[in-house]
Amino acid sequence: MRRPGKVTVYDCFRHGRKRLDVDLVADIVTVLGGEGRRRLASGARATDGPRLGAGSGTVRASIPPPGELIGRDVELATVVASRARVVLISGPPGVGKTELALSAAARLQDTFERQVFVSLHGFDPHLPPADWQAVRAGVLRVLSPEASHSAHDAHSEADLLAAELKAHRTLVVLDDARDPAHVGPLLRSLCESHVVVTSRHRWVHPQVDELVLAPLDVEDAVRLLAGERHGASEPGARLELGRIATLCDRLPLQLSVAAAAIRDNPGWSLRDHRVRLESLPQHERVQRSVSVSFDGLEPALGRALRLVALHPGGELTLGAAVALLGDPEPAVAGFLSRLADCCLVTCTPVGTYRLHDVVRERPCAAVATWTRPR
Repeated sequence: MRRPGKVTVYDCFRHGRKRLDVDLVADIVTVLGGEGRRRLASGARATDGPRLGAGSGTVRASIPPPGELIGRDVELATVVASRARVVLISGPPGVGKTELALSAAARLQDTFERQVFVSLHGFDPHLPPADWQAVRAGVLRVLSPEASHSAHDAHSEADLLAAELKAHRTLVVLDDARDPAHVGPLLRSLCESHVVVTSRHRWVHPQVDELVLAPLDVEDAVRLLAGERHGASEPGARLELGRIATLCDRLPLQLSVAAAAIRDNPGWSLRDHRVRLESLPQHERVQRSVSVSFDGLEPALGRALRLVALHPGGELTLGAAVALLGDPEPAVAGFLSRLADCCLVTCTPVGTYRLHDVVRERPCAAVATWTRPR
């Protein structure tokens, strides 16, 4: 094994270091008595994902397939029909902004020659907001690697990207933007494309079509909450489901987690679930709902969620999950399928997996106090 120099090792732990030397870290762990060097290195590379570096966001050359969209037919038609160059979908966390943007992109697939998805990590609890220049470089790289390699400075990079976007009709989805200052310069670089932005903050701009996404109406919220389990199966079920939907603020994320809790606790009545939610302060309900689902997992499934939650960005592949867990692929696929059943991860039609940042907070916080079961 190559023996790293003292200065190299010191630099590896220097405060503020942004680039991870995976092999060097694996060597250090081995010297300190750690085991599984190969698995450690593959896991570290899996968590690094497709990002270009610290603060660069996640840039993909295709749009992730959307999940099921309930009660958003009018909003979806509005986004698809917009003729503005930039469409902003704003609203509170968990209201379904990303799913609406992905569904709109799927509808518009035949309208554009190319589609690009960028996660800007504007409100990610564990990653810095993406730097607009790094994102610009990433978009150019996925659209034209040859042009990216020929860019010798920021001006030539901007010119090359503009030429690429002008030559091919392109849809860009910018997910999780923090505010206009965060994404404004990037929008100017993408002026030759059609852009859909999602953000928790509203913007006021004459050239931007804004759709403020409201909570679901009661009927759709109850439909999402009930699924296939509850209808007339319990006396007063419709009334209790309506009350639970209201306690969940009729937000799709909270409703999905509550629906999973209802399904996975058949011994609880709907009234029991409603009383539990009523006992919580409003600001704690979504996190407590996630915690109830998380704490109810068997140890092996809880471990899987803790490790999967370490993956940066909003999406990971089965291969990345295998590297993170260190278990056989069939076992990992089984874990992910069961977590999807609990509404703690979302399985896309192409076999990748997504975690909402609100869901990720709870298992990531638990990593600090977790030891692997033997």
